[in-house]
Amino acid sequence: MKPVQFIAVLFVAGMSLSWVPIRHLGLLTDDNGIVTAKDLAEEEERCSDLKPFPPEDGSCFQYWQCLSSHDVHVECDDISEDLGEDTAEAVFWIKDGDHVHHYLTRRNFDLEACREWKEEWTAVLGSDDVVCLSGEFVGTESADEHPSSPAGSHFYWIIDRMKTHSKEWSYFHRGDADAEEQD
Repeated sequence: MKPVQFIAVLFVAGMSLSWVPIRHLGLLTDDNGIVTAKDLAEEEERCSDLKPFPPEDGSCFQYWQCLSSHDVHVECDDISEDLGEDTAEAVFWIKDGDHVHHYLTRRNFDLEACREWKEEWTAVLGSDDVVCLSGEFVGTESADEHPSSPAGSHFYWIIDRMKTHSKEWSYFHRGDADAEEQD
C-alpha cells in the first residue's frame, strides 16, 4: 500500500469513528435520547472519583441508566410505629429483566412529604416508556434476603435525578420541574 493510500484509509477510518458515540463511565445503558452529554459532563466535573461500574468501594459518582418504565413500583411506607414519630420511607423500585433496582432517598420524611415525592415521581414517569435514573450505587442483595420483593438480583441506589423525554426531577432542585421540563 502506498503512503498516500495508507493516509487516506486512516482518514476514512477516523471519520467513521467520529460518528461513534463516546461511552461514558457514568452511562450504564443506552441513553435513549434522554441523558445528554451535558448531564454526563456535569457529573464527571462534580465527582473526581470516577470508577467503572460497579465500584469496589464507595464513590460519590452518580451512574445513569435508562430502563423500561412498565414495571415500576412507587409507594410511601409508614414506618412511624417503628420509629415512634410521623415518618415514612419512600419506596421506588423498577424491574429490569432479572434485576430489580431500588432507588432510595437520602433520608426518610414525614408521611405528607413522602406522598408529595410519590406524586412528583409519578408525574415524571407519566406515560413515557423509558425512564432514566441517576444515582449513587450502594450495593446488591439477593431476593432471598427480601422475600416480599420480586425475584431477581437487587441493586440499591441513592436517587439523584430522574428523566423522561417529557419531564425531569432532581433531588436537589425540587420545585424547578417547570424550568427543567424537556422541550
